[in-house]
Amino acid sequence: MKYGLLVLLCFISLTSFSQNKKFSDYSFKELLAECKITFKVPRGFREVPVIPDNGHLYQYAIKDSSTGFETRYYIKPYSLFFGNDTTFRKDPKTYNFFVSSLLNVSGYVLPEYPGVDATEREIMKHDFNADYGLSSFFEPKSQFGEGYTYCLAFAMRKDNVGEVYIFMLFTIKNHETNIIVDDILSSIDFN
Repeated sequence: MKYGLLVLLCFISLTSFSQNKKFSDYSFKELLAECKITFKVPRGFREVPVIPDNGHLYQYAIKDSSTGFETRYYIKPYSLFFGNDTTFRKDPKTYNFFVSSLLNVSGYVLPEYPGVDATEREIMKHDFNADYGLSSFFEPKSQFGEGYTYCLAFAMRKDNVGEVYIFMLFTIKNHETNIIVDDILSSIDFN
């Protein structure tokens, strides 16, 4: 009886440890599902490999072959970071993470005025089914933005669900850039 109980406890321990994944082991599709995010690759873009250890974390990247415009995504599901602890989920410090990301990508030079813009709640709710949004436009001066002249960073949060960080990297700023940005931003939203 004692040995049977010991074997059962060992089995339960082993199976529970094997089910715990590290955050870095989740695929982009799993992170989308965890946050209940709808995503479609914008027209003209194709998936490109993630460059490890290039100065900033991201989980997925796409690139437009005709313009060289690259977009990198980082998704942060609260369930994987905070579990059921609603204390942290209510005040996730999206602004702080966004600004630290900007500093990292910009080579520790904060973008000039206006620096970081908060997007109106009504727009975030209507366009992304999100509760909060931030954006910033700057010159990337770190390894993360190597080969690019501009970076448009965008963050959105759905309360108690998660956050999405989007880094759009490009070299030419023109009317077509605005169309591409619109395509990228309209390709993702919370359900």
